[in-house]
Amino acid sequence: MEPTRPRSRPVGVLLPCLLLAFCIHGPPSLALDTVSRDQPLSGGQRLVSQGGRFALGFFQPDVTAPDRWYLAIWYNKISKHTPVWIANRGRPISDLNSSKLTISEDGNMVLLDRLESPIWATNITRNISNSTVGVILDTDNFVLAPASNTTYFLWQSFDEPTNVWLPGAKFGWNKVTGHTTRIISWESSIDPSPGYYTLEMDPDDSNQYIQRWNNSEVYWATGKWTGTMFIGVPEMASYPKAEVTYEFVVNDQESYFMYHTNVTTTTAMFHMEVSGQVEAVTWIECARLGTILINAKSTVQRVLCLWFLCHMY
Repeated sequence: MEPTRPRSRPVGVLLPCLLLAFCIHGPPSLALDTVSRDQPLSGGQRLVSQGGRFALGFFQPDVTAPDRWYLAIWYNKISKHTPVWIANRGRPISDLNSSKLTISEDGNMVLLDRLESPIWATNITRNISNSTVGVILDTDNFVLAPASNTTYFLWQSFDEPTNVWLPGAKFGWNKVTGHTTRIISWESSIDPSPGYYTLEMDPDDSNQYIQRWNNSEVYWATGKWTGTMFIGVPEMASYPKAEVTYEFVVNDQESYFMYHTNVTTTTAMFHMEVSGQVEAVTWIECARLGTILINAKSTVQRVLCLWFLCHMY
């Protein structure tokens, strides 16, 4: 059944906002950060980034559907399970223990089901060595790279986000290849398959982002970038620059927006809800207040007040 068309700007788009605590789970897991042909990932196994910030493994959003499992990345140190990237969001696997993530003979990373049929793959078509590995990084980027040089990315999850946009990831379009990064809502709170709402850079070179409903109609736009904020999101200019900075790049090769956070004190993401609302969710480590979550229900004044309290001496 086709959803009801939204009537107004989604509340909380690109805004920080609520306060919840999360727990730090002791020292990082000793799990490896790499998958290879000799060391596939399956069952309850997981990869953990070198600094322990992110984990990659299989998760089940609907506990009443035991035959629907997804390969995902989540925050390793936040108690609430929060997936930030999903590989097979439209094609769940049914048997966790007989499925696996591995490296195929052509060097691509591939998720195989119990029948050894490919469910998801990186799908690099150019010739690459089969001596490749998949690595989960502390930036939350999951990459395919030569085993001899894991800093040279053949493929990266940052180029194929799901419903979350993370710090350090380019959000825009490549004018050479035509590739556009976009975030797409979940179908429902327990079904991560692509939903009805998308956010992407306006292809008309207007230096703004547009939100589409049902993959066609544009019903909201950020307005143009002014150098410190988008016209339609003026509160961006008020955010503490010690915690978040912005970068907007336009040249002959690409156009993209990127944000950076103070990783020693702040964990952040932009998250699209099933309803199409996009929230900026931020966890801040604060010596005075503990760990707090700021999301779209917090006013800018409250955000600034909390930041001031955390940085008083």
